[in-house]
Amino acid sequence: MTDSDYCFMHDPALAEERKEARARGGRARHGRKIGPVGEGEYVEIRDLGDVLRVLASELNAVLSLEKSISRARAVGYLAGIMANIYQASELEQRLAALEAQAGMGR
Repeated sequence: MTDSDYCFMHDPALAEERKEARARGGRARHGRKIGPVGEGEYVEIRDLGDVLRVLASELNAVLSLEKSISRARAVGYLAGIMANIYQASELEQRLAALEAQAGMGR
């Protein structure tokens, strides 16, 4: 600690040190990669189950990241999409059952 009346962030004598600290922080975050970069795996989507499997995989990848506002938003977004797919899947099954009862099978 210095003999100053100011903290590190407000001490006029430490302006250069603050500038370098900000630069170091920016360099530390710049260029970080999240997992492998390059060719992704090919996914074929044939039905809602395939979509759910891809979303579940991505949700698990996001959950493995450090906690942050961005992570929370991504988790909420993916979970919302998954809930909508479950709802659509349930409606599709109910419609198929009603059509079968009415003799209109697909």
